[in-house]
Amino acid sequence: MRAQRFDLNLPVWYRSADETEWHAGVTEKVSATGALIRVEESLPSAQPVHLVIALPSAAGCLIGTGRLVRTDDADGHAAGTFAIGVGQFHIRSKAVLKRIA
Repeated sequence: MRAQRFDLNLPVWYRSADETEWHAGVTEKVSATGALIRVEESLPSAQPVHLVIALPSAAGCLIGTGRLVRTDDADGHAAGTFAIGVGQFHIRSKAVLKRIA
């Protein structure tokens, strides 16, 4: 059975495991097992991918590491969307965002 998806436009930061710099994007859909993310910069190049999604409330951030499920570049450019499967998200303090944003 497929996890329920929610149309949420939330700020997200991601990086491939072999990168040190974080990239920004916006979620399009979020579920308990992953997310669909729109990016302007570059799509992740490797697996695993680290992910931080800012929650709209004071609750904090969703943090997870997952694998690329699908990428879709926009007309051959670096920007586009990617889907990431995450085994488990963890909720952390928004203080995490100060270190990456």
